[in-house]
Amino acid sequence: MKRLMILAAASAALMTAACGTTAGLQPAPAAGPVTWVEGANAQPLEASKTECRAALLGAARRDAFASCMATKGWTQG
Repeated sequence: MKRLMILAAASAALMTAACGTTAGLQPAPAAGPVTWVEGANAQPLEASKTECRAALLGAARRDAFASCMATKGWTQG
């Protein structure tokens, strides 16, 4: 019985400590919409986006997407 009480107290202490460490955390702010600035001889924006998304095969690599868009004459503004 004494062993069970010690285990329960230790478990409660660990759960309380875990709650205390996450209480002050705030979610990361959402990224705003990306704007694209047209460069010299830029290809059409929507077609460029479509081609770059297809080239990445759904990978969510923002830097790779931005790099692909740069090859098509677009930079982030």
